[in-house]
Amino acid sequence: MSSRSRTRTIAPRSARGHRNVRFSSSSAEIVADLDDVLLQILSFLPVKTLLRSKRVSKRWLSLITNPDFSNRFIKSKHPLPISGFFLQGTRGTEYRFVSLDDDDVASNERVSLSLPLRFADHPAGMIIMQSTNGLLLCKCSCSSQQFNTNYYVYNPVTKQNTLLCHRCCERRD
Repeated sequence: MSSRSRTRTIAPRSARGHRNVRFSSSSAEIVADLDDVLLQILSFLPVKTLLRSKRVSKRWLSLITNPDFSNRFIKSKHPLPISGFFLQGTRGTEYRFVSLDDDDVASNERVSLSLPLRFADHPAGMIIMQSTNGLLLCKCSCSSQQFNTNYYVYNPVTKQNTLLCHRCCERRD
């Protein structure tokens, strides 16, 4: 038997009748000894959990606060580079996709967005407010009052939309 063998200690039953099993050389301890594996696992944690994890030990605190880990963590949360952006024309109803990829043949060509966007049965259409990860945040343009505005998330690839705010754009007589 090797010196790194796993030994198991079984403690007496607790008040609830459960046995406490302790491993002197568990998988968790082995992983904790491998900084690269541990850093990889930590990089997938949500920020709040990661901040709590700094309290586990001095070693974990040192790993998590290391600038190299911070860079790795940020890159794991934003792995995709920006491929381009939508540029709104002067009339507000024309949009052009400007590609940042040099290999993109369709660079700077008009995008078929069925403009003006009329997917929500609003006669005046929609205004694109923001875009991220291929989705568009659109605002109903039928009212100039902020509190009477509907917002939608629109996917131009699938032509699907989701209403974010159920308040209005209704005419009030």
